[in-house]
Amino acid sequence: DEGDKISDWFKQMPFKYSLNVDAEKIIKHYRVMESLSDDQIEIYYSDESPDIYEKITFMAKDKIGLFAKLSGLLTLNKINIMEAQLFTGKAGDVVDIFKVDKLGSQFNIEQLQKQLNEIVLSEEILKQISSMNQKSFRQARPVSETTVIVDNDVSAEFTVIDVDAPDEIG
Repeated sequence: DEGDKISDWFKQMPFKYSLNVDAEKIIKHYRVMESLSDDQIEIYYSDESPDIYEKITFMAKDKIGLFAKLSGLLTLNKINIMEAQLFTGKAGDVVDIFKVDKLGSQFNIEQLQKQLNEIVLSEEILKQISSMNQKSFRQARPVSETTVIVDNDVSAEFTVIDVDAPDEIG
């Protein structure tokens, strides 16, 4: 039955997925992943904290360069990424959740889906991003130092890398 299938799917996802995603969304993610072909990517938008941030969730089958293309798509649309949670299951199912700055009324999820469909199989997005003038995205902010902390003790399974750097779009 579907409950057993959801349970099996959930077990192949990384442990951190269970810590960061509630049960209702896990069921939704499973149902979407079951309906996707290898070349499809599905986008969902949620306004969970309307005054502070919003979330854009991408679900797909894993491919080399997928994260670069997804973050590049957001950058091309001048969407500021505040945080990214990346979950890839043992079967190659990807659930990438981007916490982004408030998008405003001009944001159009359908347009983003259309752009994604046009570029997901293309290498062009990476070329476009590298040729962009980054100064056009920058806002006047105080300059701060970049620090990188590597912690091998906080987790038995993972190395945690904490990067503190000035915020820039993307």
